[in-house]
Amino acid sequence: MASVSWFQVPGTATIRKNGQEADGYWSLHSNQILLAGDKLYDGQVVRHEMLHALLRGGGHPRSQFLGRCAGLVDCGGICIEGSPPPEDLQAVAVPPDSLDITVEITPSRPGAQVDRGVFTVTVAARNKAQYPVVVAIPHRSDAHATSFAFDLRGPTGGWSSGAFVFDPSGQAFAAGETKRYLFDFVMGNDMALRRPPPGLYSVRGAYGQHWSQYVDFALEP
Repeated sequence: MASVSWFQVPGTATIRKNGQEADGYWSLHSNQILLAGDKLYDGQVVRHEMLHALLRGGGHPRSQFLGRCAGLVDCGGICIEGSPPPEDLQAVAVPPDSLDITVEITPSRPGAQVDRGVFTVTVAARNKAQYPVVVAIPHRSDAHATSFAFDLRGPTGGWSSGAFVFDPSGQAFAAGETKRYLFDFVMGNDMALRRPPPGLYSVRGAYGQHWSQYVDFALEP
């Protein structure tokens, strides 16, 4: 960690790299990570650039970004490189409600005095079957299917959001496999930016609109 230098461009939603807009980028030559200021507390973006630094290379190898680190790093269309893994002919098509959905808050008692108010809602979906499955996710004809999602309710209202499925591997579960997606927050005063104020909250998670039970927690000032 100490060998990586971090920089930000304050007050920006994106930065330009090689003529294209990006949330951030990692430089091999200097081992530096540069982030758009608005993405400073976006864990999916930060971990994406950290993965580049760990791999010591550019590109987005499928085995890492869509395999081992799926759900931990932001990886939309830009990461769909190479051919998807071959379809498992033994996989059974199932609806989302065949999965077990759970939610975990990290740290367990989030607050302004812990990790500068940063906390994570991890939504997990587990294939209960002892055989591989492909989850049929409903979606509109004009949009990508939504896999993982969260619904957060608190003293100033509620907010929901989710992650799109860009690659078929996101819907394929091995026997007993658990997939996870991390939604990151930091305490503040704007729910729409995932910056909730202190108070009592309830959160639930979903995969393909199959929702877990609500989990209650407090954000301590």
